[in-house]
Amino acid sequence: MNRTDRLVGIMLVLQGGRATSVPELARRFGVTRRTMYRDLAALGESGFPLASAAGRYTVPEGHRLTPIAFPPQEAAALLLGGRLLRAFGDRALTALVDAASARLETTLPPPVRRHTGELLALVEMRQSAHASRYHSGEFLGFLRAIATHRVATIRYTAAGTGEVSERTIEPMGLLLASDRWSVVAYCRLREDGRLFRGDRIERATFSDERFQPRPEVLERLGQPPRSSAEGVITAVLRASLGLTQRLRGTLESDVLREEMDGDCTRLTVRLPSLERALGFTLACGAEVEVLEPSSLREAVALEAEALHALYAIPYVKNVSTQSTRASA
Repeated sequence: MNRTDRLVGIMLVLQGGRATSVPELARRFGVTRRTMYRDLAALGESGFPLASAAGRYTVPEGHRLTPIAFPPQEAAALLLGGRLLRAFGDRALTALVDAASARLETTLPPPVRRHTGELLALVEMRQSAHASRYHSGEFLGFLRAIATHRVATIRYTAAGTGEVSERTIEPMGLLLASDRWSVVAYCRLREDGRLFRGDRIERATFSDERFQPRPEVLERLGQPPRSSAEGVITAVLRASLGLTQRLRGTLESDVLREEMDGDCTRLTVRLPSLERALGFTLACGAEVEVLEPSSLREAVALEAEALHALYAIPYVKNVSTQSTRASA
């Protein structure tokens, strides 16, 4: 966060009505106390009204922003959304979310602010056990690159093989899941669209080179079709929660969409061919059901019938030996 953004954030926090100490402000904005004292002095010199007592700072009531007419439920929903977004970012994104939340809180009338606080107090936020693995410091960088169509170079680790490679990509979108985020991009190495998981991006640099958007890539990966060319298929699976946990590591970025379906998970995955998809599905056993495409569902049914026919016949061990002994 640059100094201008920090100064705006400090003003918003101080307008919240609660007197705040310099150590609290320094911790919130990730700077030293000395820097915070300088920022407060700069605000005072610029004419921003500050009041201090016993080492705590606030803004006089008459200098606050005009309240916005947010109903308590809408304000609580926005603030709750900010809490959820914090789970995906690094310190820079967290600081922006905190500043935006402070801006909203300070513009609410006191009764609405109290009611909103009471509603939020009833919501308990628990991070996933895997959440810490999905944080990356490049979230905001990719967001800016997407907005300005700038080329990025990433150091990426593949999930299945652990292979580390340098990729030059054209980032076009972000996909947010419950415990991770991914970049939708055109990969110049593979000459095709790819999903790159944020937790597997070790490093990212953003150049001044601009690219022309490829809407077909964003449409195919952001809104996955039923199937695609060159044998690659997109399958919709209904999987148990246990299997879903295991697949997150093995399928890597080929999981295009994930949503709850009762006590299971509905997964939209990209698989290299019908043959590979059939083998993958059979290996998962009864923990997964193919919903789409019908070709894969029919292939699994035919294979299941063949397996049933094979195993329905009782297996007799050493039939020839037993027959010889019986004739003797």
